[in-house]
Amino acid sequence: MVLEKILTADNVVVAINQNIDMLLEEVPELKYVINYKRRGREKLDLWSLTLLSLYNSFNDLSVRMTLLFKNLGIVLMNDMNKNSNEIASAATTDILKRCEYNDDFIDEVSFLVRNCNREIEDSLIEENFSLAEKLYKIQLACSMGVLSNDMNKKYLTGVKYKIKKKEKCLVYY
Repeated sequence: MVLEKILTADNVVVAINQNIDMLLEEVPELKYVINYKRRGREKLDLWSLTLLSLYNSFNDLSVRMTLLFKNLGIVLMNDMNKNSNEIASAATTDILKRCEYNDDFIDEVSFLVRNCNREIEDSLIEENFSLAEKLYKIQLACSMGVLSNDMNKKYLTGVKYKIKKKEKCLVYY
């Protein structure tokens, strides 16, 4: 699959830029993210922020897929009462079904997109360590792309500590 090959490249941003026509053919919804700038929010447009977070990401397909699709909700949102992550999650589900990914992968990426901007709860770390770790990697990649405030750094440091603690527990079983 074109999408998978691009997103798992060692230099994902170069792969995207070299294959942008194929990427937009497979996922035409992304053309709305390119050059989309939210009023007064960031200095960079959403596409630049997307590429920056992908550049800072771990080479994990579901993490990178989430980073690629997470901003779709902002540009597709026509009902201000809806959460942009919910809209992006629904769009992600549609895109991945169209691209014929398996249901488990679709569910995972849609969950990650829906929850990528929420705090990672202790219960998720306990119940589904893998998903919690992926959410942490997503949030870390996003925070590296912009100037993080001290509260964000403290939050991510705390999550990292909890994940490492849980990881050590899993090693001993």
